[in-house]
Amino acid sequence: IGPQGERGPRGAQGAIGPQGERGPRGLSGSGSSDFAGIYKQKYGAITSLHIKDYNYSFLSGSGFLMRYGNKAYVVTAAHNVVATYRSRRAREIFASFHNGIEFVAYACRIVGVCSYADIAVLEFINYTPRSGQQYLSWATSPPEIGEACSILGNPLGLDEASFSQGYIRDTEYYHMQNIVESISITAPLFSGNSGGAITNINGEVIGIISAGIGDYETFGWGVSYRIARLIVERIIQSPGDYYVGHIGLKLMLPNGYYAMQTGVSSLAGFVVRESSISGIQAGDQVTQIN
Repeated sequence: IGPQGERGPRGAQGAIGPQGERGPRGLSGSGSSDFAGIYKQKYGAITSLHIKDYNYSFLSGSGFLMRYGNKAYVVTAAHNVVATYRSRRAREIFASFHNGIEFVAYACRIVGVCSYADIAVLEFINYTPRSGQQYLSWATSPPEIGEACSILGNPLGLDEASFSQGYIRDTEYYHMQNIVESISITAPLFSGNSGGAITNINGEVIGIISAGIGDYETFGWGVSYRIARLIVERIIQSPGDYYVGHIGLKLMLPNGYYAMQTGVSSLAGFVVRESSISGIQAGDQVTQIN
């Protein structure tokens, strides 16, 4: 065999083949640079609440500004302004926020509350925000587990208009006492954050902070925007308290201990804690309501 000849010129490139299927979605990044930009656009909507309660004690909480029509409202958690009994309402409420020029504080009054979902709507007594005031708006699509989020508020009453970052832990987490569609998050929160907004990476409200668990600062939750929006808008349209309906049952989520005690394997639906309905007893498992 003789020596190999010189390599010939490169041929023309072939046609590009069809695009392949889209790969699976990766985990959401921290989005810190996105949050920095969103914060600059929204920080004026973050309110700190300064409250003299029914017993003349001074409390702090958080909230956020929303606009309906040409009027500004403060949305917050009901437990910030109403005690266990609805008649025991806060005696004075001041909301402080940045108006685009400086931090200001103005008196508010309660428009209505929904204690079951821990939501309250406030209005200013004698103040109309300037034209450049910032507001928050509701999300238009549901969040997904693992997506980045932030909470806006005033932790411990020490850091006006602050935020912290985290991730969506669960989108079907229910309040320990009342069964309400909620969002569980990993963002650090403290006393004083109650009533603040949970926002997505676009700065849209996906929930309202309701509670955390003791010293576990990265385990908190709040009512989902899908419930909150309906209640807030109903209170604004028809000022007064919002009362939820009931079906005569107190329910809880089934878990492994329930399966251990009953021998069932499915943890679908809810377990009856108390019942005023004939034919349904405590311990029954409800999987569907017609």
